[in-house]
Amino acid sequence: MKHLFENWRKHLDEATLSDREFERRTGNFQKTGRFSNILDYNANMVRAIAIDNSNVREHLKAHWNSSYDEIGHLEEFFSQIPTLFEEGNEITGLSGVGTLGIVFELSNGHVIKFFGSGYLGSRGGAEEMKFYASEKTRIFDRKGDVRTLPIYDQGEAESKGDTPYNFPRRINWVEMARVVTFYDYMEKTGRPAEFEHVDGLVSSLHEIFDMKRHLDGVQNPSALDVANFKKEIAFKTKLVFLYSKDMQLCVKEFLGIFEMLKSVYEKYGKKYLADIHGGNFGILEPTLPRVSYPHKGIKGSVSCKDMHIPAFILFDP
Repeated sequence: MKHLFENWRKHLDEATLSDREFERRTGNFQKTGRFSNILDYNANMVRAIAIDNSNVREHLKAHWNSSYDEIGHLEEFFSQIPTLFEEGNEITGLSGVGTLGIVFELSNGHVIKFFGSGYLGSRGGAEEMKFYASEKTRIFDRKGDVRTLPIYDQGEAESKGDTPYNFPRRINWVEMARVVTFYDYMEKTGRPAEFEHVDGLVSSLHEIFDMKRHLDGVQNPSALDVANFKKEIAFKTKLVFLYSKDMQLCVKEFLGIFEMLKSVYEKYGKKYLADIHGGNFGILEPTLPRVSYPHKGIKGSVSCKDMHIPAFILFDP
């Protein structure tokens, strides 16, 4: 370990890698068993991604407290994450970057997500980490089902400040299965989904779940209350039908979404449905139904007749 840090220090005066040097260390990279090589590779891969993507650059600076192009910062950060250090997995590309998190693809077929905080209102993303820990426990205790998100590892890493005025930040990381987002699934099957349609479908089902839970929990509700709730449920059900029709969902696809939302609502509570959209739920790649992706100008398609009910899962609460 001491030798590793000494190797990093001798590079600290370098501002960026030359194109030739980057190619030597990434394009022709061969595993040698030396941990410093995999750290160099992963750090340089993220730098290369950041050079080509302004959103990644801004995210690293804003959330990781790190100047991505300075040798040493990313290497030290990644050394705290087993999958990127001890297990020797390579970062192969960018999966996505959002307001609070960033996700990279790994050479083992998984993805790794980094985030400092989340939308569930907790400090430091504690609620989100509880969600991932629960999903991981369900898998390893064999209590999960097809809608359980496979979590392989999770933890925290410290991103040190790059100036004396920047304090170190704790960054959450989660290694999980690769998921095709609902937006991507719909796009590739020739049915681009609008945010308003997905949000309307989720919100309407959320309200139906709330009303049914209220009716089930009230002792001796008045006939008027029951009638009003049933009338409102019928109205929301019509909205659900219209949103599904607008997105050209088949019955099995709708049932897959319904079962996912119902499962999340019952296992984790209503607040986990508050920010669900087509970018944070989807289908595990191995369980994708048979689809025809667009090619040679032909729109993609999907056959509801030939598919089982898709196992949609929430992967980014």
